[in-house]
Amino acid sequence: MLPKPALRAGAVLLAALAPHTLPAQITVDGSLGTDPYTFSFYQNVPTTFGDNSDADTLAANGSEQDGLHAAIVGSDLHLLLTGNLETNFNKLEIFIDSKPGGQNTLAGDNPDIDFNGLNAMAGLSFDECFGADYYLNVSGGGSPVEFFVNYAELRPGGTAIFLGQADTAGTAVDLLNDVRIGIDNSNTAGVSATAVNTPDAVTTGIELRIPLSLVGGLNEHLRITAFINSDNHSFVSNKSLPGSGSATNLGSVGSVDFASLAGDQFTTVHGQNEQFGLENFWTNTGAGDWTFGGNWSFGSPVASWDAFARIDNGGTAQVTSDIRASNPSCTVVLGSCPGDSGSLEIAAAGGLRVEDVIVSDGHLMVGDLGTGTLSVEGTLEVDSRLTLAGTTSSQISLSGTATVSASDVVLGRAR
Repeated sequence: MLPKPALRAGAVLLAALAPHTLPAQITVDGSLGTDPYTFSFYQNVPTTFGDNSDADTLAANGSEQDGLHAAIVGSDLHLLLTGNLETNFNKLEIFIDSKPGGQNTLAGDNPDIDFNGLNAMAGLSFDECFGADYYLNVSGGGSPVEFFVNYAELRPGGTAIFLGQADTAGTAVDLLNDVRIGIDNSNTAGVSATAVNTPDAVTTGIELRIPLSLVGGLNEHLRITAFINSDNHSFVSNKSLPGSGSATNLGSVGSVDFASLAGDQFTTVHGQNEQFGLENFWTNTGAGDWTFGGNWSFGSPVASWDAFARIDNGGTAQVTSDIRASNPSCTVVLGSCPGDSGSLEIAAAGGLRVEDVIVSDGHLMVGDLGTGTLSVEGTLEVDSRLTLAGTTSSQISLSGTATVSASDVVLGRAR
């Protein structure tokens, strides 16, 4: 799922730059250089997986994460994770939350990728409002050293692809599905085994260009978490970005709960179209008219470009007239996070369309990680998927002359 934009108390984002204009092209070579990354986050703890002392551009004898730089340029997500990845096949694990739904705790029935390494992480839990939708990992080793990149969609039967390998440093290597990687593993500065030092001074590491089409389409509002794991995906270091705040390894993968750590263990990345992919929150804690602007955080009802409408505060949005043509919605979520609840009521004379547009897939989610309630007496049109999920208290009720249409219906999805 896409979590709320506000940070919890104690957040450890040490630096963040807000986007203003469309960045210039980014050169994928494993080095920051003058690349116009629009978001930067830095480490806040020493490394527990070895402090690299090898200045070779491919081989490394320690793993550390010093910084995470991110930008959305055109139709691509760019990531540069500065530091080192030890070439003993330690894993750089990257999870992306790009749409409603997703896995807050990793399931054991995801697609088989990297020798079933993704399912080896079953039981790992993210922050309470992070639901992973997509996964990539990078690891390197062997003689000569090669790096390997994998991708998976987190759901039973989801797509899983070995994207390819790279054995050249300092230049872009094109992989499958238009993914590109650049590697410079030569860093010997930044965090050490005993001190944080100056992680913001590290400018080299693992750089990726990922088409947005691989991670949820053209949505420009992404949540990303990244951490270093052991070679068999079973033992998590203290190296996550944003920083974990932990001086010791997080330990056995199935017992890791990022929500137990201070601050949000994910970063949020926006694209150049800041009005796309943002959330419009219902602010009325009681019942109110969907079309009244004062009930929404944007100051207006959800228009087709708003992307995500969220009713999470226990309030009830009421649709009492047919607004399918005059005021269509986009993705609507009732009850986003644990403890959240929200209701939508469509009266007998009411009509609402949840529309499939460029930045939203026309999804109505009744309960994500919280509790959602949908009551329909009138007409509801959902261009894409109608989902009943969240807690066991989430419900959909139809009465009177209710008419509901959807391209896909998922009822009672377990979490």
